[in-house]
Amino acid sequence: MLKICLIILALIYVLIGNSSMAEKQKMGLLNLPHAGQSIQNKPSKIWSSKASPTFKNIFNPVDFSDYRTYAGGLIGRQFLPEANKGGLLGLGLLPSGSAILEDIKSALGISIDFKVGDSLSKAARIVGKRKNIDPKFLIDEVILPISHHESGGTYNRSEKQKGGGTAIGAMQFEPHRFKTSIERAKKVFSKANEELPKWLSNIKVEDGVSALTTDQQQALALYDLLEHGRADLTKVWDGKQSIADFWASNWWQGDEKDRKERISSFNRSLEDFKERRKNGQ
Repeated sequence: MLKICLIILALIYVLIGNSSMAEKQKMGLLNLPHAGQSIQNKPSKIWSSKASPTFKNIFNPVDFSDYRTYAGGLIGRQFLPEANKGGLLGLGLLPSGSAILEDIKSALGISIDFKVGDSLSKAARIVGKRKNIDPKFLIDEVILPISHHESGGTYNRSEKQKGGGTAIGAMQFEPHRFKTSIERAKKVFSKANEELPKWLSNIKVEDGVSALTTDQQQALALYDLLEHGRADLTKVWDGKQSIADFWASNWWQGDEKDRKERISSFNRSLEDFKERRKNGQ
């Protein structure tokens, strides 16, 4: 029954996405955001007053104010008790790499088959040009392995630190590092005399890391590393420094006495990352 409900919901999302404004109004639905759009400052109810009473009774009790996508919040709250980690055929109907797909898979406990987005691609081009490094290398050999390790392979933008702590997101930003990263990212564009991307221009520290998509968080991390001061991405590119050592020196913020153990953990994670990539996951 659960899977049937999820599939129906996915179908509704796809049908709505392909409907005109007039058709949506006839169905009694408020405009749902396209995949990847934020719902900040949006009403917390999906259905309008004209919606079917049956739908309203099912869905309206759910408060979406703390979710980034309507469908993600809906599925995460209403249909997915902790014990249910089953597969979902309906996922195949949603856009690959979308924020909605990200939220659904996180709620299900499924690792995200992450698709590189525009923000990270742009960051890799900018950083690659500055450092004379292949942008694909920066994505595949630097940011994604770090993100895989930090998020435990989920790439979830709201991933909480295991065992407690204040780190959060696909890159496990600590609050103070998040603030520093924003400053460093803005410096990148200031030096290039380029206009800030809208997401970077609008973000505020108090919004929190999870206000950004996974793609934006990873882009932010890459900009941070470019302006880090001590981080030298060319050493990784030239093969003079392993990605594990680079991560431990420039991203990880733990106690030095734990460094050897944490590098070993990173290397295990790196092997898992490579295996998943090899298997097309």
